Amino acid sequence: MGIRVCRQGRTMDIVLIAVVVIGALAIWGIGQSRLRHSDKFALRTERIQLSPEQPSWIRGDVLRDVIKQHNLEELFLDDSNLTKQLADAFTLHSWINSVELVEKNPSGVAVVVNFRKPVAMVEVKYDDRPHVLPIDAEGTVLPPADFTADDISNYLRIAADHLRPSGLVGDPWGDSKVVGAAKLAGLFDGIPWKEMGLYRIEVTMNPRDSTVVYYVILKERPEIRVLWGSEPGKETIDEQIAPEKLAELTAFYHANKTLQISSEPTEIDLRSRDGVKVIPLKED
Repeated sequence: MGIRVCRQGRTMDIVLIAVVVIGALAIWGIGQSRLRHSDKFALRTERIQLSPEQPSWIRGDVLRDVIKQHNLEELFLDDSNLTKQLADAFTLHSWINSVELVEKNPSGVAVVVNFRKPVAMVEVKYDDRPHVLPIDAEGTVLPPADFTADDISNYLRIAADHLRPSGLVGDPWGDSKVVGAAKLAGLFDGIPWKEMGLYRIEVTMNPRDSTVVYYVILKERPEIRVLWGSEPGKETIDEQIAPEKLAELTAFYHANKTLQISSEPTEIDLRSRDGVKVIPLKED
């Protein structure tokens, strides 16, 4: 009997210890929960440092848009997967091309992104009415609401049979001809195309082999056109590559002080490796 009493006492001691431990853990857990949900750990707008500075062509507030759309202020700085959640949220914004870094720091969280840059306006039709949609050099559709009527004139036009995008804002356009024109517009973004009098990239098909051919048309003199040729990066074996074409066109403009080199329909052909060719065009 004595041995049995001893065992019961030890059993009671173990039970009491277990109760004390469980109670302590519960109290600790409550404390941690309260601490976790305190303002000290709450994710706030001012605790997210977005860089680089938002470019001037974006009208809205990207940071506040992302926070609102994804309820980021419901998150906490000590969340183990916080950086991934932030990276996913910013990646989905239509003005962000990629997220380079998400990193916690003493002030909160640093987010480094690559913003998309508009390079052209694609001509489309809705209900038989003309519209334009902004696009970047990779062929991504950008938010039209961020552009005013005055903004539109600051970008090259792209004419491709009024092809509509296959997706939504923030998605690729979905047509290779428009993507090729977007690449070309991205190249022209580095030269004074507006000063040159250029206005529209026109996508055409070569009737002999059905290959895509790009022209750039002057605004004031549409009968004078620049024959660019193939999509940048997809030149034929006998064709100048894109950087050389761009250099030739720029040098030709500076040498002549204009691209309006004739009173008659004229083609400025950049394709030849022998330099720029000026070709008079016969009117139909």
